[in-house]
Amino acid sequence: MSTATAVLSVNEAEVVPVAKAIELWNLIPSADRDKILERRRFEIVFADIVDMDILSKKAPAHWKVRPEDQLPNVVSGKWEFDPQKIKLYLSAKQAPGKSISGPDLCKELEGQLVFNDNLLDFFEENPKLIPKEYRGKWLIGWGRIYRDSIGSLYVRYLYVVDVGSCGSHHDYVASFFSSNCPAPVASK
Repeated sequence: MSTATAVLSVNEAEVVPVAKAIELWNLIPSADRDKILERRRFEIVFADIVDMDILSKKAPAHWKVRPEDQLPNVVSGKWEFDPQKIKLYLSAKQAPGKSISGPDLCKELEGQLVFNDNLLDFFEENPKLIPKEYRGKWLIGWGRIYRDSIGSLYVRYLYVVDVGSCGSHHDYVASFFSSNCPAPVASK
């Protein structure tokens, strides 16, 4: 789901896998490496990249993703993880003691850029990167809605107990979602 990449920049930035970055660095004669480092013309920056376009391997195999079931604005492509670029969306109808139906929440989320379950999988694989304010919450991946073989719609979520402890599950889209069930969306 996530891959570490190295950004190499001599004149232009080029993103390559870490193994390739090491291979390229090793091709440079050591005397030239020192000169490059002195001039700071070569930089390696490691980043966590989440591929938002691939299907999660954690969803049941019999579930399908149909375009007509999806929200219109979903984070896509290769996304560089940055917790500052994520905010947790709650509807006004999700105030403490209240809840909102999934279909009504989907209508509200149409104006947001929502993350799918690949972000949840990334957090499950990298629990130390989960922001502390997510503790005690069920993060709902509204950016990908699944349909099972009998036509029921599901959304996957990640329950965050504490940093280092979380688990993924799923619920019916038609369920009700309370104040501890935010949707991760891209911050503007």
